[in-house]
Amino acid sequence: MRLLILYHAGFTYTPTIFHYLDAFRQHSVNKVEYFNIDQPCADVDFSGYDCLFVNFCVASVSRIKPPPYFSRLLPALCRYRGVKVAAIQDEYDFTDKLKGFFAEVGFDVILTNVPQEAVRQIYPEPWFDDVHFETVQTAYLAEDVVEAGRAALPLAERLIALGYRGRELPCRFGDLGWQKGEVGRRFKAVCEAHGVDCDIAVDEASRFQGEDWLDFVRSCRVMLGTPSGCNVFDFDGSLHASLVEQEKLIYRPGSVLFPDGPAAGRRVLKYEDVRDEVLAHDCGFDMGQVSARIFEAVASSTALALIRGNYSGVLRPDEHYVPIEPDYSNIDEVLDRILDIPVMQAMAARAYAHVVGEPANYYAGGLIERVDRLIAGVAVNGAAPDPGIGPGVPTTAVPMGIDPYLNAKLAEARIELKAADARMAEAMRLAAEGRLDVVKHPDGTYRVLKFDEPR
Repeated sequence: MRLLILYHAGFTYTPTIFHYLDAFRQHSVNKVEYFNIDQPCADVDFSGYDCLFVNFCVASVSRIKPPPYFSRLLPALCRYRGVKVAAIQDEYDFTDKLKGFFAEVGFDVILTNVPQEAVRQIYPEPWFDDVHFETVQTAYLAEDVVEAGRAALPLAERLIALGYRGRELPCRFGDLGWQKGEVGRRFKAVCEAHGVDCDIAVDEASRFQGEDWLDFVRSCRVMLGTPSGCNVFDFDGSLHASLVEQEKLIYRPGSVLFPDGPAAGRRVLKYEDVRDEVLAHDCGFDMGQVSARIFEAVASSTALALIRGNYSGVLRPDEHYVPIEPDYSNIDEVLDRILDIPVMQAMAARAYAHVVGEPANYYAGGLIERVDRLIAGVAVNGAAPDPGIGPGVPTTAVPMGIDPYLNAKLAEARIELKAADARMAEAMRLAAEGRLDVVKHPDGTYRVLKFDEPR
């Protein structure tokens, strides 16, 4: 069969997304082509294909602020009469918009991260009765990562006892999101207090890209980690809207919500301020996922110390990783365990044998085989048009990737954007305190100054 993969090339700067897309070319029994939706097309016609696979980056674009070209893409998806498969991630964000997209297009199969026993809780609408939901992981093991990891040094020869790179996530991602930053802060403090060599950071500027990240993983004896995903479902976006409004209120002196406001030096919304509101949207089941970073550590024979969780059923505590209790009540015990190099080497070996030795379950090729079987088993409503009907679409034989130079520039731009956001937050705080002044220069330009700056 002819299988067309729809994706957004702007998302392929993330290697895991590129590897996911390219796995279809490498492993599918079908004839695979790729269509980048981020391009001008006067006419979009998919009638020459037996199946469309809509990747999660397309679905993500559909639910936030669809770009102009989406108005041409959506009717073409609806008209298409062949097999339609969608893959989704982050389905906890603006879930109703996502479900509307699924219902309008009429997908036959949806690859979801929701556990099977909870699918009807999230998708109870009758128009999903005939849709097959297949629970999959958010990430899979890439063969090139496994191959590169074979040359990794034994743990005893690595200089960094404990490593981690994380970042602060918005409050709406709940406890799982909060742990991304908290685990780094907690363990950096305890390592420094005990003189343990660590390399831990949770700021955007310290993040690694591409091969630099893998080199870092292979230089650490143990990596910290948390579950990916989120247990908080913001179906209609109301939680997001509420938190945005509360962020604004922080900068208003005498705010009812935050009376200490700017006077206390508070510049961002703190998770503890809104935790009760956020957890009111908790789904009641575990959406914690295994991430590509965890697979990369396992393939590099790096031991793991992880916040206790399910991890898509891939890893088991004490057998494959050192469990960290979510309240950090066992942090000293964890530190003692990870400093025992022979014990960590044995644990890393068990995780490696379990994951790397199970290609059908944890490699991308195993996922593609599952998708191929699902496509073959779908009963199509009406025959797909004959190949060649219609003007078609501009396709490629491989997914478009991002140039390494442009990828590095994009990483720099994200850091600059973060810095600009911080400067804007500072300006808002100073304005709320009445500590900014606008000065007109003789040349007609204006400058915004703090009162204590030279004129």
